[in-house]
Parts: sequence; structure tokens; C-alpha cells
Amino acid sequence: MTATGRPPYPHVYQINLSDGGVPKRPVLEAVITTTGVEGDRQRNLKVHGGPYRALCLFSQDLIERLQDEGHSIEAGSSGENLTIAGLEWEKLSR
Repeated sequence: MTATGRPPYPHVYQINLSDGGVPKRPVLEAVITTTGVEGDRQRNLKVHGGPYRALCLFSQDLIERLQDEGHSIEAGSSGENLTIAGLEWEKLSR
């Protein structure tokens, strides 16, 4: 474990769902399909959901930096389904 009490590798910090809109609320588990996360709703299906927009990720590390700057942001408040910690985002590709 690191000084933050987290594993020293990338991991899911929180899973988030909503009945439409934000914030999304934490859940213990979820099923992810090609059309999205079961139990998660989007209000505007023209720009959300579907096989190319099925899952939204956001960085817990960035959330904590923003909190340190005084921003009122929490896991799920940006509408992400998975809040990820410890990931080097610049190494991801499409």
C-alpha cells in the first residue's frame, strides 16, 4: 500500500450510477455492457450511451488535486461511471 492507503497500481476507486444526470452515486458493483453500465441512465441519448460512449472514466488523483485547490468536486460529481486512481492517463490510447 502507498502512503494514501491505496494499492501501488491503477485501480477502480469508485463505481458510480445515476437515474439520469449528475452527480452519480457510488455503488458496490455494476455490470458493464456494450451499451453502457446496467442501472445507469442518461437523459440525452444523442450524446451519451451506445457502443462508442458506453462508459465514462475520471481520475481520482485529479479530483484530489482540484479539492486541494478548493474546488468542491467528489468522485461521481463529474458524471463518470468509474473513478480510477493511480493510472498514468497519458499512456492510454484509443
